[in-house]
This record gives sequence, C-alpha cells and structure tokens, in this order.
Amino acid sequence: MERSPEGQRIVAERPRVTSSPMSRAWDLPPNTFGAAYAQFMGSRNFSPNDRPPVRFLESEQLAYVATRDREVHDFWHVLFGLPTSVMGELTLKALELQQTTMPMCFLSVAGASWRLKPHQREALFREFIPGLSGLGTPPRT
Repeated sequence: MERSPEGQRIVAERPRVTSSPMSRAWDLPPNTFGAAYAQFMGSRNFSPNDRPPVRFLESEQLAYVATRDREVHDFWHVLFGLPTSVMGELTLKALELQQTTMPMCFLSVAGASWRLKPHQREALFREFIPGLSGLGTPPRT
C-alpha cells in the first residue's frame, strides 16, 4: 500500500468500513456499487461491524492493513458477483491472491480445497479459478 499515493493516503487516514457509513448506501441509486453492497449485506443479515478484531500482529500499521482487508472482503463479493458459499469463498481467495499476492490467500485455497468433494475441487481448478484470469487490474509494483 505504501507504493501508491492512494495506498499511502489510506494508511495515513485509516478509514474504516463500519455500519455507520453503510447506512447511507441504502439511499443510493440502484445501479451503484453502494446500493449493491447494501443489498448484499442486508440480504444476508451481515454487518461490517461483525468482523472480529485483528490481533497478534507486530505493528499497528500492519494490524490496520489486515483489518482493512477483512472489512473490504465483502466488497469483492459484490464487485465480482461471487456467492458466500465455500466455492465462492475459495474463488474469492484465489482472486485476492492474484490481486494482493498475500501468501495466506494461497494457503486458504490450497488447504480448504481438500475439504471439497472431488467434482467440486475439479470445478474450482478447471472453471472457477481459470475464469479469474484478466479480472481486475494487475497489482502495482
């Protein structure tokens, strides 16, 4: 995040995704990300405040970045139309790996995919994950 002006601003200002600003999303026009996010969260009875706090990290800045990663997780579901099923979560983790290169994303996909039935695992690696190719903007270096 420190390599881009946007990331630097986010780390400096430390905005949070909580239910307070989300309440305004219900009033946004129907074809907006905010309205889609509010609908996604409301239809599942999710709240951004339900995420557990991040603990046991070496620095306050790293803890904030990990917290932000948790808070924007559902943004990714909305942006890429992924369900909150096991298959949707694993596909999302593969997308996060592509975008963030964070090792925990790889470990999540590699470890949890073995809990799938063989036909589900095959679909994940032959259909869902390959379908991610080219989605989003490549990470900045």
